[in-house]
Amino acid sequence: MASKWNPPIDLSPAEELIMKRVKKRRLFAFFRNNRHRLFDKVTQEKLLAA
Repeated sequence: MASKWNPPIDLSPAEELIMKRVKKRRLFAFFRNNRHRLFDKVTQEKLLAA
């Protein structure tokens, strides 16, 4: 069975560099900055059950 994903909230140095370069790609920035909210415990349990 797959395990739950616990992504870090803070950006790594490499991610900070990427975020500076993708200013026009707001969707990527939105997903990166909110992934801990989008894939919360409830959502992950639903995905694992599917």
